[in-house]
Amino acid sequence: MHSAAVSRGMRVAMPSAASALKIVLLAALLGVSSATVVVNTHNGETFAYLKPHQTVPPSAKTASLATSENCICSDADPRSDDTLLVTYDCYHQALYGNCNATFMKDYLEELVQNDGYCQISCGRCKCCSAPWDVIQKTGSSRFLQAVAATNSSLEATLKRPGYTGTILIPSDAAFEAALAKYPGLLQDPAVLLQVLKFHILPPEPRTRGLWTSPFMAVGGTLFSLYDGAASIRSAKTALPAGLTAQGGVTGIKLTGPVNGATVVQSDLRACKTVVTTLDSLLWPFDPATRLSATADALSTLLGASGYALAPNAQINGTQVAAGSGNTQASVQACAASCAKASACNAWSYCPQMGGCRFPDGTTVNYGSCELLHSAEVAAGEGPAYGSSGFDEVPVISGWASQGVTPAAEKAPATNPVATAGR
Repeated sequence: MHSAAVSRGMRVAMPSAASALKIVLLAALLGVSSATVVVNTHNGETFAYLKPHQTVPPSAKTASLATSENCICSDADPRSDDTLLVTYDCYHQALYGNCNATFMKDYLEELVQNDGYCQISCGRCKCCSAPWDVIQKTGSSRFLQAVAATNSSLEATLKRPGYTGTILIPSDAAFEAALAKYPGLLQDPAVLLQVLKFHILPPEPRTRGLWTSPFMAVGGTLFSLYDGAASIRSAKTALPAGLTAQGGVTGIKLTGPVNGATVVQSDLRACKTVVTTLDSLLWPFDPATRLSATADALSTLLGASGYALAPNAQINGTQVAAGSGNTQASVQACAASCAKASACNAWSYCPQMGGCRFPDGTTVNYGSCELLHSAEVAAGEGPAYGSSGFDEVPVISGWASQGVTPAAEKAPATNPVATAGR
């Protein structure tokens, strides 16, 4: 387990004979001296980790994603000369805007060789990248879009180089498969945030060590930032010959309360974080129950206003107002704007904070509310949909239900623009 904090040394109990053997074996496996390895026991499980902190360089296959081979940065927390007491760690010093404060440069030479406290957290380490940047380089754009869609502080957190944790990234294909089965996911920011937090593992609390792949491979329970009681279990996996401190173990099976995933690529260094990619999205709860309840509630709400709802679908029709010129704060507000517009009897709305990306690559902005006139709806029939079909379109559409006569039933506006139907 890669040590995630700089310290002047740690007091540990004298290891038992079994633990001493583990130290020797681990040191031999990592190619380091046994004197640099520390063991600790927490919740009945024994952890071993490297004593000194350093930004461990990546293997050659991941060199473009993280640090250079010759770079070592520290992130020592500022402390009093007299008591050595740490009041706020580096992450919070950066969060509070103290990176350029005088006390950050007045460092103890026994802790920091140069450039002051909090080199990584304050962005003074030029050879490591923040988690967000490393995730971008893996090509996992869907994960980052999902983070943006939550409209939470998670995006800012992942852009901080001093963040410490292990991030499990489902591949874009895994996200697409999840969205095809549960199309309401990206339209419920609160639920989406909990799913994403289930993929972020804080350091082990006693050692502050990260869940790198060699330690996942030992087998154990991994706790995440998810607000519920669910956890992830890693299966014991044989370690490959020639394994080094850089990790890189793949094929580890992870199991949550609903489904499982397999590690595809592991231990991509992102300053004080490691990034590991998975072949599936892990669910902390049954999505069929959670997401369908949310969609049903929204359908009931809009139904009272005289509109039927079609999540993840694009209605064909003549454009009454372009979405770019009709930004609304919610689905309900979009429906209300349609009711007020001459000739509008259908609409489509982008509910994703990061924007809605269509299968053809085009993207519409969050809050975009396109107003339409559907000939089918005007004739008392169900609407016609675009060729992409359901489960592939990221917008929510709605139309005037039968028996309701809003302003939508008037004649179309002059020189309307026909939508091609994505």
